[in-house]
Amino acid sequence: MERKQTGIRPRPSQHAGAVYMLRLATVLLAISSWWATAQGMTEYVFGNGWQAKLASLGIQGILLGLNFYLPTFWSYMRRWAVKGCVAVLTCVVLFCSSWFSYVYIVEKAYETAWDSECRILIRSAYREVLYAADDYATEYAEELRDELGTQIVSLYEQAGEAGDGSVSGSTAIGSIFDLEQDRADYTDNEDFAANGEMAMAIAAMKSAVSADVTAQELADAQEVISSLQAQVEETIVSLEGIIEQLEASVENAQERIGTAENRLSNAADDADTTLLEEEYDSAKEELERQQGELTTRQAELSDYQTAQQVLGLYAVYLGLDSVSAQNKVTQALLEIQSALLADDTDLSAVEEQVETVFALLQSAVTEGDVTDENAYVSLLDSMDQFYRDIRDYKTLRETEQELEKLIANLSETDIDAEEDWKAVWDQKLDDLQACVGSLPAYTETENESLAAFDRTDFMDDLDNARRLYIVEHNAADNAVIYLIRNPYREMALLSVGLAFLLDLAAFAVGFIIYIVENEDKRKKQEGMQSEDRYLYMNRTMTEMSACRYLYLTGNYTCENGRFYYQAFDGEEPTEAEDENDSLPRGFYIYTGEGETRRLQEVINSSLVLCGMPGGPSDGMYGNCRLRWRDDTLWIQKDGEESFVYLAPAPQDVPVFRMSGERCTVFPALELPENVWERAVVALNENGTKAAAVYLLGAHGGSGETEPDDR
Repeated sequence: MERKQTGIRPRPSQHAGAVYMLRLATVLLAISSWWATAQGMTEYVFGNGWQAKLASLGIQGILLGLNFYLPTFWSYMRRWAVKGCVAVLTCVVLFCSSWFSYVYIVEKAYETAWDSECRILIRSAYREVLYAADDYATEYAEELRDELGTQIVSLYEQAGEAGDGSVSGSTAIGSIFDLEQDRADYTDNEDFAANGEMAMAIAAMKSAVSADVTAQELADAQEVISSLQAQVEETIVSLEGIIEQLEASVENAQERIGTAENRLSNAADDADTTLLEEEYDSAKEELERQQGELTTRQAELSDYQTAQQVLGLYAVYLGLDSVSAQNKVTQALLEIQSALLADDTDLSAVEEQVETVFALLQSAVTEGDVTDENAYVSLLDSMDQFYRDIRDYKTLRETEQELEKLIANLSETDIDAEEDWKAVWDQKLDDLQACVGSLPAYTETENESLAAFDRTDFMDDLDNARRLYIVEHNAADNAVIYLIRNPYREMALLSVGLAFLLDLAAFAVGFIIYIVENEDKRKKQEGMQSEDRYLYMNRTMTEMSACRYLYLTGNYTCENGRFYYQAFDGEEPTEAEDENDSLPRGFYIYTGEGETRRLQEVINSSLVLCGMPGGPSDGMYGNCRLRWRDDTLWIQKDGEESFVYLAPAPQDVPVFRMSGERCTVFPALELPENVWERAVVALNENGTKAAAVYLLGAHGGSGETEPDDR
């Protein structure tokens, strides 16, 4: 009898059109990424374009497959080792595709602009090092100049301690001091705060340097100078205290201004701010007054400190014997100091004078001017340090002049107009490195800004600028420089985003499609369970498969020598008639016709599909596990360790589970992985796929082994 095959026809997805468009867009993105990746490989890896295109095609083929099916593949895989390998492969292929796409895209983005940007960037790096070196040289020279002045005063005193200590009225002090110049600089200068003290000191010194000076006049001059020194010292201490108070007042006034500004800015639009504005103006006036007073006091302090130094020289040299080696040393030191104070100092001459002082110190031993050997050794050590500082000061001034020339040349505009601008900048970098390398190192710790200056770091910065903006690079190096070492990296970041968009967008589309399809599948399952489930409930075994299977519960009645067994035909309760009274619980089929019709118990046999030797034939198994996955049925037979493929099985294939005296039915996609006492897989009439599954008795949960990941 011909039987009509029935089943639930899947509903068309309402998102089918959107999914199709997403897949089409993914393919278009893959084509764009293929071209960009191939071009990037041509620039960096392959010399021939066809090699790059083939390699890019392979990469995009893998990516396209992963874009569409990575979530599905991931759900298939059970072993973490396999998942890890797939994840690594995905990351490597994604990186290769996006990286070479970025190399091509960013090279196009900076193709015309990078040459101009290189000139700007190298100028910026050059200017930063140049200004830092110039600031260092200027600040260090000023500090060293002050230190040299202090060292000279100390050397004067040490020279006196190392000499014979005699005082002679015939000392030619007038040849050492230019008192007329001191009068013009200090006494006649109305702006010089200590002009009164200096007038008294110069008057005392004039009487002391006269040819017929007496011992009493010399003593009086010494007393005047000593008194003036104490007076100037007292004034300096007083001024320092006043300056400290003024600095605190300035800071308080600044805080008042800041508070007033905040209150004004936070005031409501309709509020009366007259008092706040008056408070702000008052604080501002107070700040200006305090700053003016502070500037005045600082200038006075500077003048008194200068007077203190000059008075110190006067006091040291009063009464020295002009014919001793000691006095020759002090006279040379005075000339050195005068030279250092001049604006147009000849530092080479100063250096020669220092060398002369060494010779004088050595001759002092022969002339017998050394009365204290320890003081002499101390003087010699101090002179050695002074000589080294003089050389450093000379180097700093010379380097400072060279740096100022480089700063002046920096404003020239014809550098960028040069056709071979890289050669011009390469020479400028060499010149600047030579200047930086010649700067003496600051070995003290008092000045943090000078101690922080590291010549090696700045020369490395210039080398990096040369390497980044002058030296030629390959495409990959340029891509890294555009992104990491380029302050104007906006286009590089945009190129990175675009390169990854070509691939990551496709991955995102793949996940969206996976989610949409799963949602459609879930809704389809819900629909089958609610609206369409009655179709399963009303089917019988004979409607589903080519062969009719009955399940006998083991209960029966006997009438007129015939036995009537309680049975299920599909899910429908029924009776099965047979002349036997010993039929056990299980699955049966009818054999024969008419009077020879009998119930025959199903025995174990392997399922064979149409087209295979001996097929088609239904499968009957004992103590096995079944698994449904993606329209296929898998089985783990008794005694075997893994699942093997059994037959095609659409998700709506009904599964009849017999338990005691009742039967439940559900679709194949809900098939649990229990150990079944008996399982029958019935084929359709054509023998091409499973049409129904019959299960009896569950012994346990899911199996321990899994099918091979494919």
